[in-house]
Amino acid sequence: MISSIILVSIAAIILRFDGSLRGANTPTTVASCASALLGNNGQLIAIGGRSISPLPSLSSGETEYDGLILGLEWVHQSATCGKLDRIWEEENRGDDDDDDSETSSATSTVHVLGDCKTVIDHLNGVATPRKLKRKYDRAVSLIDKIKAYAQETLGNNISVTFEHVPRENNVLCDALCSIVMSCQQNLSLCEVEYAITEGRLKSADSRIKFGLPTSKKSRYKFRKTHFSHAVSRADNVPIDIRLDAWRKLAQAALESGDAVALRVVGEKIRAKSNELSSDAIDLSTLGVAMEIHALRMLSLNKEVEQSECRYKQVLRFCDSVEDYILGFVANANENLSEITDSRISMTTSRIEDTEWREWIRDWCSGLPSEPSSLVGGLESGVWNERLHF
Repeated sequence: MISSIILVSIAAIILRFDGSLRGANTPTTVASCASALLGNNGQLIAIGGRSISPLPSLSSGETEYDGLILGLEWVHQSATCGKLDRIWEEENRGDDDDDDSETSSATSTVHVLGDCKTVIDHLNGVATPRKLKRKYDRAVSLIDKIKAYAQETLGNNISVTFEHVPRENNVLCDALCSIVMSCQQNLSLCEVEYAITEGRLKSADSRIKFGLPTSKKSRYKFRKTHFSHAVSRADNVPIDIRLDAWRKLAQAALESGDAVALRVVGEKIRAKSNELSSDAIDLSTLGVAMEIHALRMLSLNKEVEQSECRYKQVLRFCDSVEDYILGFVANANENLSEITDSRISMTTSRIEDTEWREWIRDWCSGLPSEPSSLVGGLESGVWNERLHF
């Protein structure tokens, strides 16, 4: 395939790559990589992206190498499948008509562009790959296979060059990485959505209601709720969108009259208020307000008074804890997946090239709609290719 692509242009084929990592070394880490192949005229041939298993030791350098390897694998696999043989033969036949020599040998260039200087320096021999040696060896092995195939099968000599480019010049792969990670985050939000729905159904079922302890001391320590699974799932949502999951969960707790779930969400918001971001509301105040309102729902008046006294400074701008909470949950999305859908649209809209935007949209439309299928698809890699260019 690589040889076919190269000989179509009889010049340079450009392979762009990128890798990205969000929330490194945390339980909510998401990682992705992407690659794009363009002809020497700048016309796209294929784009691909996939998710990366967030191992504890995963580094950004590894994700960058995975982007390069993703592109090289596509090139090698497509070459051996002969996807472009027909196009190559037509172009090569045209070259033969103009060549009076007894033998001819085409020379082409694969120009690799990436915004990770470490990877480019490794492949240019400027730096020695140590921690990334395994990834480096895999990339070099693929390059050697591509060269061997082109030489042995097509009689084509290939020169592979590597160039570092600024991130702003690598927007296509960068955008695709962001979209893959947004898809991963969307899956985690879907899991929260399912768990919230499950909690609502259980709360509405009188046969499986939790009875509150009669003792106030036991009631204060009580932590059983039908939304426990949803709370656990929300903890696995990346921190930058976790507030949206907690907002939806708080809304469900209020509507179901589940004081325990509301209290737990309030405690979590207060504990993470320094890490979360909100321009519309003070999250520390919100968390305390939720806890106090939950204590009132549990008829723990003494504990309410103690909390109001303890957090008097935090609550100084809060006239009514109920109104404060209602103002927060009023903005809950009807469907949590809309959050990441809008982020994907925003990412796509930032790409200035209209053709690239179209490619990205086509790539997104090719994703499986079923969550379980989407997980498998993102892990193995999703490609959008147009071979008739």
